[in-house]
Amino acid sequence: MDKNKIRLHLTAPENYETLKNELENVNTYMGNLLEIKIINWDYTLGSLRYWATDKQEDKEEADILLIFDAASYQRVDSVHDEALYYKDFIESLKDIRLNTNSKIVLILSRDKEENLELINELLKINIHNFHFAQEKFTINDVLDWIFATKTLKDNAKYLLTGKGEKRTKVIEQSKIEIKEVEKVIEKKKIIGFSRKIICVPGNPEFTAEAAYIVAKAMPDYKVCILNLDNRGYLDVIFNLINENGLNSIINSINKGFILSVSEWKGSRAKGDLPDNLYIFTNKYNTQSELSEDTINKLIISAHNFFDIVFVLVPLLKTNIEFVSAVKVSNIILMPVKPSVPCIREANSTIQQAPEEKIWHVAWSYDKTTDLPVGIFKKSMLNDQYAGRITYSHSREKARNTGGFSYLETAYKENYREYLKILRRFNLLLPKRNTAFQTIKLKIKRSRII
Repeated sequence: MDKNKIRLHLTAPENYETLKNELENVNTYMGNLLEIKIINWDYTLGSLRYWATDKQEDKEEADILLIFDAASYQRVDSVHDEALYYKDFIESLKDIRLNTNSKIVLILSRDKEENLELINELLKINIHNFHFAQEKFTINDVLDWIFATKTLKDNAKYLLTGKGEKRTKVIEQSKIEIKEVEKVIEKKKIIGFSRKIICVPGNPEFTAEAAYIVAKAMPDYKVCILNLDNRGYLDVIFNLINENGLNSIINSINKGFILSVSEWKGSRAKGDLPDNLYIFTNKYNTQSELSEDTINKLIISAHNFFDIVFVLVPLLKTNIEFVSAVKVSNIILMPVKPSVPCIREANSTIQQAPEEKIWHVAWSYDKTTDLPVGIFKKSMLNDQYAGRITYSHSREKARNTGGFSYLETAYKENYREYLKILRRFNLLLPKRNTAFQTIKLKIKRSRII
């Protein structure tokens, strides 16, 4: 690493933009010239983990991974206790450590210095350059952390011996052997909640309904739709204004800019939407020539900013948007009408995608006219069946008006079906009572009163 020129991969929440700017404006440190170039910015540890484990051959690695734990602890799921949360934190760091050659500099909040179990887990995976920050710190503090090189001896005061309640803190122990983590880790599907990229080929209605329902049911999470299908009529479904926002985002990416919060917010389409639902689209049937590199950067940039990203692409196996999106997505949801022609078309197209990512949905299912679900399952490319969304006459009527009436109709009539599908991927939508359950609950309460 050239001490005068540092390539930095930053992992910090989006509100750390001032820190990013300060780092890029640094020109000296300890009397020596210094240039810092931020080559990547992840907003969460989960997205950094995704980047680290991605096997792209042309992936540019930084000299230093600068990780602020606020990028991970920003949103805490109340149903998980602290121990499980730290376990997920360590597992993410383990994957990052084993899949990169960069120096890791980890900045933890001051209160975590008392969590010896957490610190010992860091030492076990050979992360020694961790520092504890006060609530307020300066750019000089950050530079000191970047250039510091700590060893096990420097962290000996944190080591623990013994088990259970008899565990004690070792104050003087300079020669301790810690086994390195095995270089081969069994790769498991990441099913616990992490930021997700969900690709939906050729079905704007399923995309719109799923995104709307997730956004409304999970208001603490930011949900996004990237419309890469030039015939994906999201403008009609949502009654949108400002339909050229996607072009603005793509232009910034092509110029090499790291997208800010204000750019994402300024480019979202306008409509009667939940505050946490962002839609990026262009006018219907607008032709655009995007490269695979641009599409990858667009999706990963959105993945850094949003908790759940839905990517709508054409169902065309030669289409660059389709080919690129299925590679980078975590999940491919294939809503298919349970009819012979639709199944044949879907199977012919989707075989280009990684089979383990593909989940099929029986779309607009009508048991009076469509194939039985059992035959539908056997007819698809693989046996990963996610569920069904049933046909609804009122949804068909609302489709012509679009906007709130259409989306609310889907929310009321198909919520439970979407819940069953999305819970497979740990999108834990809250359960809603049926009308019958609501009536029973009211009767029960009236009796108590």
